[in-house]
Amino acid sequence: MFVNYKNLVFFFQYVNTEEFAEQPFAFRLFYMVPMFQIFRSRLYLAWIMSELMCFTAGLGAYPVEAKARIGEGPHDYVALKKWWVNYFMKSCFYQVVSLCMSKLTNH
Repeated sequence: MFVNYKNLVFFFQYVNTEEFAEQPFAFRLFYMVPMFQIFRSRLYLAWIMSELMCFTAGLGAYPVEAKARIGEGPHDYVALKKWWVNYFMKSCFYQVVSLCMSKLTNH
């Protein structure tokens, strides 16, 4: 099996050509693997950059009560659970009240 070495640089446009469609399956498969790696690395880079921007801005995934450490997550699980239950109960309460109020005002 001879490989056309002029096409070993991975161009996205080459996939849409007839020449690519006529290549053996193994060539097409191994041609697509680096293309997907390149595509995924762009997404990973964007993901990492967005996380870094959030860290820089001081935004986090956990409330202050959880005593989260950078890269380790929460350390006070009891306080986190209390905060979450309190937040969830307030959220449910406000949703029920707004639902009841909307039903009362519509009739």
